Amino acid sequence: MSETELFYIYPYENEAQTAANRARKQALSILGFLTWFLTVKPGWGDSLSIEDREFVTSLFLRDRPKTGYLICLSRDFQEINLPHLVNCGVPFHYIWTNDEASTGRFLRLSPEYYSELAEFQLVHGGLFPDLEELPSYNLWKEDLLRYDWFFQDLLAGRVGETKTDFSASWNYFIVDFQHYGARPVRNPDFIRTYAQKFKCRISGGQIFYTACTFYRQNPIDDRIQEQSKQATSRLLTWAEEPFRDYLGPSSGLEADYESSEEFGRLQASRLSSPTLRERIREFSIPMSPTRRSESSGDAGIHSRWAREMAENNTRPLRRRSSRSLSPGFASEYASLSNSEPSNSHKDIIPESRETEETGLPTAGTEIAYVGYKWNETWLRQAVLICRDERSWIRLKIYAICYECDDIGGLLEFAIRFGLPFQLCVKLNDVHLFRNEKLTPMAREVTGAIYSPGYEKPTLEYKGGGASLYKSYLAGVSAILNRPEAVAFIAKGGILRYLAEKYRPELIQIFMAGPSLQLTEFQRGEQMILTIGGIEDYYTADEVSDGQIKTLLGHVRTGHANTELYLWPPPELLEQFCDHMKGYLSNGMHQYLELLWKSIHVDKNYEWRTISKWKAYLRHGNKSNFAPKVIPNSEDFAKGKHILSRSFPIKWDCIALKDMILPEVFDPIPHRD
Repeated sequence: MSETELFYIYPYENEAQTAANRARKQALSILGFLTWFLTVKPGWGDSLSIEDREFVTSLFLRDRPKTGYLICLSRDFQEINLPHLVNCGVPFHYIWTNDEASTGRFLRLSPEYYSELAEFQLVHGGLFPDLEELPSYNLWKEDLLRYDWFFQDLLAGRVGETKTDFSASWNYFIVDFQHYGARPVRNPDFIRTYAQKFKCRISGGQIFYTACTFYRQNPIDDRIQEQSKQATSRLLTWAEEPFRDYLGPSSGLEADYESSEEFGRLQASRLSSPTLRERIREFSIPMSPTRRSESSGDAGIHSRWAREMAENNTRPLRRRSSRSLSPGFASEYASLSNSEPSNSHKDIIPESRETEETGLPTAGTEIAYVGYKWNETWLRQAVLICRDERSWIRLKIYAICYECDDIGGLLEFAIRFGLPFQLCVKLNDVHLFRNEKLTPMAREVTGAIYSPGYEKPTLEYKGGGASLYKSYLAGVSAILNRPEAVAFIAKGGILRYLAEKYRPELIQIFMAGPSLQLTEFQRGEQMILTIGGIEDYYTADEVSDGQIKTLLGHVRTGHANTELYLWPPPELLEQFCDHMKGYLSNGMHQYLELLWKSIHVDKNYEWRTISKWKAYLRHGNKSNFAPKVIPNSEDFAKGKHILSRSFPIKWDCIALKDMILPEVFDPIPHRD
């Protein structure tokens, strides 16, 4: 918006509002970019006044859309980190001239390359190809494998083996792929220590690059000037950082570095270190500027890089599980191992769905139920229990990978994706949640359902059809309006899905704390737990097996006492439905949506026996959208082993207040 437009007197209110909105968006875009730039170039903020710097920071605009770059690739490729811009959602544009077209260095950004990608997608319904599937692969192969994802020549230079062949006349740089680009090393005292700790590559005998990622929030020189006497010892401390042998997302990448001045634990506040998502998440661009994956993995990774650069959005960079796309939802997953890419697409953690489809923000921001609020006392007093080991592994990986520094946001993630868990409190602390005073009549009516002799209503089969469905809805309404219905939310899977579908406000009620089942009538599940070395009685909201069956539409027929279900039981989904992998994956969510539409829109009231449900679920596994890779116990054992090395705190039977977010990466001492 020009100055003329800004000060123009508009004759109509709607025109003035449109212009004002355009000016606001433009200002926020510029300020958002400035916020991002201050974080990636800390020294640049010194040119601003303290007041201006604090003002920009206080706006919390880092995740807003940013104004972009216009890049001359042949000139700027060593000075700017294009993969990082993609990952941070910073738009960029580049010119394509003879300088770019005359070298194979930038082939992955060429119009010809994208033209073949587009043609392949058009023919194959939007799927992204592996590199060898492109018609011109044989023509491009040499250049594509010669240059890495940061356009550096893999054939030039060598990897230094001896640590004494560094000439004082060379120019030295540290490549910081969390931040802006190549940072010069001006203090020669650091060179030898970096050479000992980092893999290094000498390109053309002139420039030194590390092949490792590291993070430095403050200039190294300033730290040494402040503590010159302790330079050597502090230098070794900074360099003593965790290797990525076990946490690397791709094979061939040996180290990843994250630095902070102090190694300590911070309680639920953002550390000065960067996100840990690159260590475990499905990251399609390697952190090393000079190492590429071995053998058969190259082609697939190169094609994923091209795809992500083409999309240029704020979604997390993802691995492609071959042909495993569901309409509207992408079932693509993380890898926890250094295995070859062909075996690495394991569905260990769920991925955020699109904002417009589910109300979820994109990954990298808080996954939140808009307008919902947690009871702070509930978060301070509750203890997390994950009886399913896979749930706490997934939960922990999410917290590590997606910048989660909020307990409430972490639990909302578990709720959203149907991870089973349980929140309990000390039996002696339930009085803290007695916020409503029941009238004598309300106490008598509500208490009747917890009194001995109360008979829970059951669904009776009288011919099926619409009449049976109406009886089912009446039973569901009665159950979900009882205090303990909040327990369905933490049950996860299809039970959470149905409870939220039939009564959406249960999410907010669950966030408010324990129900009357605990606070007034002490009828929830009770257990003895040892927390912090102290054994005590704890209690949690719980629903009975009969209530679960009612929600699933369980009914017995008069003929041979046959059992029928309107919805598939959780154990059948886990055993016979490949879409269900311990949580509501994107594919599973659509699967349930189709069932919901069949019942509630198409009025297809079909109660099925266990055997018919098994056949129905197996039939869905043979569809074109069935997942090709399903995680097994070995995958989770490997994930647990990885976490135990550097994130050793087990997230089961742990007080929420004791959970460290983001959890500090515990370095080398925990390795074998």
